[in-house]
Formats: sequence, structure tokens, C-alpha cells
Amino acid sequence: RMKKSLRLLCPTFSTNRMIWEYSERFYLPAAERHAKLRTEGHAGARALARFKEHLRKHWAEVRVDEETGKLEVARLHGSVYAGRVVNPPGAELQNEGSLIMGLGTALFEEVAFADGQVTNPNLSDYEVPSIADLPEVMTHDLVEQAGAEVHGLGETAVPPVPAAIANALGSLGIHVTELPLTPERVLAAIDRRNARGQEKA
Repeated sequence: RMKKSLRLLCPTFSTNRMIWEYSERFYLPAAERHAKLRTEGHAGARALARFKEHLRKHWAEVRVDEETGKLEVARLHGSVYAGRVVNPPGAELQNEGSLIMGLGTALFEEVAFADGQVTNPNLSDYEVPSIADLPEVMTHDLVEQAGAEVHGLGETAVPPVPAAIANALGSLGIHVTELPLTPERVLAAIDRRNARGQEKA
């Protein structure tokens, strides 16, 4: 089976110098790994994402089986502006839970309809990530700032996750504009990409 790996750097905007300095310290090693992937014949991409007025930057490595459309997230890192953290264990758990929730939004969760009726009204029919679906490596950072106020962390790491994964697919020419990124949708996007390549040839 043909599998392709890629990494996505997803920094966001901030006018605060401390945030930019922090970003440089974290993302330089990631950028070096990204360059190494390119020399190994894999694809990579960069993208921007922003949530409200504060920093959200995520990085992901995904694998795509182009024969089945199966998408796997091998690594996921989330970095979130936290202001001043007063409960580190709780804040860390909130960040981890938000990353997993974002993974569910990206790959699994969908309310399905047929003839105007919901066809998956029960939790037994509504897919969410299990422990088996989590990335091989999942890490995160809480970016604090001296003198800052306490900043809410409820689900703030969620929005950039599907954006990062979808943009990673886009860098391979696999453009999926609907969530979740199911194998069927990925395969259809691969077919469209291949058809465009044949037309140009």
C-alpha cells in the first residue's frame, strides 16, 4: 500500500513579542524535521490558523493510504495561549481533551440525515475517537505570560485541529472541503486530483 507522510506547521498571529519568541524556539526543530521529510520524498505544508484574539498553533503529521483513503494522524502537537495558569494539572488535561475532541471533529463526528431524519441519533451510532484512534505521539504546550490574567481554556485547542489536518491533505492535492475527513471523501478527492493530472498530461 502506498502511504505518504507529511507534517504541517500551523502558527497563528500574535502581536506579543513573547509569543513569537516562544514560537521560534518550538518550531525551529519542527521545521528541520519538515525539511528532512521533503528530502525523503514526502510532502509537507504550512498553514495559518487563528482563534479569537489569542495564540493557537498546532502541528500534525499524518499518513494517507491512497488506495483506501484511510487517514491516520501519527503526531499531533497543540500550543495554546493560557495567560496565567492557576491549576497546571487541570489545564493540561483540558488541553489534551481538546486535542482529542478536535480529532473527533476532523475524522469521525457527523450527524447524518436521510429523508429529513437523523439516522444516527444515539451514541452507539455516533462515532467519536477511541484510545486506538489517538496519534502515536500527542503533545501540547500552555503558553503563559508574566502579569497576564487568567485565560479560559475550555475547548480552545479544538478549532485548529481539523484545519491542520485538512490543509495537510491539501498539500498533497487532496482537497476535502467537508468534515469529517472520511475515507470515502478522501478517496473522492484523490480521484479528482488524479483526473486533473490526466487532463494536464
